[in-house]
Amino acid sequence: MRGLAYVIATIAAVGIMIGIAMSPRQSSDGLAAPATAVTATPDVISEAGTLTLSVPSMHCEFACFPRVKEAIESADGVEEVQLATQKEEGSFMIFAGIDIGSTACKAVILNEGKIAGYAIGPATTNPAKNASDIYEQAMANAGLSGKAAAYVVGTGYGRAKVSFANENVSELTCHGRGSAFVNPAVRTVLDIGGQDTKSIRIDEEGFLIDYAMNDKCAAGTGRFLEAMARTLGLSLDQMEEHSANASRSAVITSMCSVFAESEVINLINDGVEIGQIVRGLHEAMVGRVAALARRVGVEQQLIVTGGVAKSRSVLNALAAKIGVTPMTLPNNIDPQIIGALGAAVCATENGTA
Repeated sequence: MRGLAYVIATIAAVGIMIGIAMSPRQSSDGLAAPATAVTATPDVISEAGTLTLSVPSMHCEFACFPRVKEAIESADGVEEVQLATQKEEGSFMIFAGIDIGSTACKAVILNEGKIAGYAIGPATTNPAKNASDIYEQAMANAGLSGKAAAYVVGTGYGRAKVSFANENVSELTCHGRGSAFVNPAVRTVLDIGGQDTKSIRIDEEGFLIDYAMNDKCAAGTGRFLEAMARTLGLSLDQMEEHSANASRSAVITSMCSVFAESEVINLINDGVEIGQIVRGLHEAMVGRVAALARRVGVEQQLIVTGGVAKSRSVLNALAAKIGVTPMTLPNNIDPQIIGALGAAVCATENGTA
């Protein structure tokens, strides 16, 4: 039997082995997940012969621990070895949500239950790099550069590419939880994203009750507006300005991007004002959104999230269509970060469970 000296020597090796296991992991594209230096702290051996090793909790697997555990348990006076993870100093209240969408990437950092910082960036063909970059940018915006969040949740279409996330959660759940975080009174969430539109009904805690989605067609999404902007030779901001100044709207009968483009060209050739065309496009778009909303039930406590929610003209057209004025998000919270915010809320709950 080997005694305490062997235990101490083995514990010293634990720091090296775990340090290797917890160094920045390389993904298939060569990107490293955030990590920091690691040491193992041994606690005293209890009267029952249990030795506890305290190790900082990071975004990794403790693959080496079973081998170390087996080695130490062969020492004199040690009957059992337990691994107790501890949060990195200074990060025990920091949690992150990463939303990798079809057109934009978002990250939100929660520190002590409050939004400490966030970042929004374009989505590219490298979602793994997008995730790493947007996370680091959000941490920098929160004044936490160089630190690591205690727990990270990924969501959105590219959530599987958030290689350093502790877990992934669906965007439906995250939009519900994020909406309840900003306003617990919310019961209906309309998320108008770049590639799909979601209508979500939630309870008082933000948990999903029912939902409807349009993810098979660009109609009613940000992609539709972007396509129409290209046809008109306008930016989205310019479309907003033209719509706001229009006295009435042109009739757009098709929600298919291809057919609507043909309609827009015909209207231009007929001399219809650009503002009327844009206003007609906004009204046609919200018609699809309103149909989804009615499928789950429209309640007065309603908010609109996603990048399209920044368009006042779209919100006004939607309010007229469904008879409910969307609630204003408090503290000028960007509606585009609600999914990432909900992921951060899930990280807070799951990381402290």
